Amino acid sequence: MSDVRKVQVGEVQLAYRVWGDEGAPPAVLLHCLGEDGEDWRGVVGRLAGTHQVYALDLRGHGHSDWPGEYGIERWRDDAIGFLQALGLARVTLVGHSLGALAALL
Repeated sequence: MSDVRKVQVGEVQLAYRVWGDEGAPPAVLLHCLGEDGEDWRGVVGRLAGTHQVYALDLRGHGHSDWPGEYGIERWRDDAIGFLQALGLARVTLVGHSLGALAALL
């Protein structure tokens, strides 16, 4: 089990979980609408064998802040800000449904 961590990105605090060895190639997971980083629990075990896995709670979801509004561009910007805040330059980015749209943008 991974503890929930938080990082400030712009006006919101975003929650995330981390699995795997520090120094392994990073993989960032973006969940679907109405879920959170826990949505990835079923696949983390395999990914964490080869990557350091970050499962983000997008704004308005899970343990992340809900500042009153959200949208696909905000989720995209939050994901970019998350990468910058943690100093993650090159990542494998995986999205499910809404998370895939944010990843694509």
